[in-house]
Amino acid sequence: MTNKQWILTPEEDPATGELIISFPEDFLAETGWKEGDVIDWQDNKDGSFTLSKKDAIIEATPEEEEAWQLLEAQHKSLTKPKE
Repeated sequence: MTNKQWILTPEEDPATGELIISFPEDFLAETGWKEGDVIDWQDNKDGSFTLSKKDAIIEATPEEEEAWQLLEAQHKSLTKPKE
């Protein structure tokens, strides 16, 4: 597989309010990922993340949980209606 990059923007699930990321078809074709795969999120410490498919399901590390909370907070601050 060649080294490609995609920029994906989290979206709010209207039913749950949770953040979700929709992967484009060309991304799924390139990676071979499918629904139900477990994805490893690595914080690059520059506002970006590197994603890779996990071979086995494991619990999230405290760093991963912290990264998700930061991402959710940033998303909420960007999408909060201005008064």
